[in-house]
Amino acid sequence: MGKIGGAGLLVIGIGVAIVGWLIQSDILSWLLDVVGFIIIVGGIIVAVAGLVKMFSGKDGA
Repeated sequence: MGKIGGAGLLVIGIGVAIVGWLIQSDILSWLLDVVGFIIIVGGIIVAVAGLVKMFSGKDGA
């Protein structure tokens, strides 16, 4: 921590303040909902791609 200058501490302080603000606001719950939806859709796409690959006989198990 001794090698971090004043500018580095300023950036870290601003970052911590922003993270604290996000945790306190409703934006975080909205972002978590969006990320959860994206993960669910991504999982469905990967599963469908796996099924297609499996039934088409290309490198399927």
